[in-house]
Amino acid sequence: MTFFGIKEAISGTRIARATELGIMKVDFLGKGITTNTTHLAKWFTTKGETVIIKLKNAGATNEMLETALKKGAKLDSTHFVTKGATQTLWLEESTVIDLSEGGWKHIVAGKHPADFKKYFNLANEDQAVKDFIKNVAKTASKDPTDPYRLVKKVYSPSLKKEIDVRIITFDTTDSAIKTAYPRIN
Repeated sequence: MTFFGIKEAISGTRIARATELGIMKVDFLGKGITTNTTHLAKWFTTKGETVIIKLKNAGATNEMLETALKKGAKLDSTHFVTKGATQTLWLEESTVIDLSEGGWKHIVAGKHPADFKKYFNLANEDQAVKDFIKNVAKTASKDPTDPYRLVKKVYSPSLKKEIDVRIITFDTTDSAIKTAYPRIN
């Protein structure tokens, strides 16, 4: 059977599961199986539901996942997908676009997790830093001087003042996160 452009055998159980996840709809009287998230339906059909469920449990919606997939996200190495004030953002383990590296490995290489933990009294674990970056990404504003940079002032308990948290993206619209770091002004 050709299923959303992919020749794939898919069982009724998998179709039912995709329906439960909101990825597909079954219209027995009309068009058969339909979807508003074609890229996500293809992912589900070829790679399964485990990663989709993990990301949805972390707050992503089908629409966010669809947007990330359209822009080339590798969901199986993605830590989170979130909706910012103006765009969908995601953090992959490692991203390389036009020979430019980014993602969690880039953040770690810059020793930024230690800064986040120190300035914001975060738990001494990587997940706390990833969650912090995700929460900042939801409400950060575009920097008027750099369309690839998002900025949010966040109170630092250890410094007893607000400091900038910067998130750099690969694109000016929906994008993978290239890096994130706190900046003391």
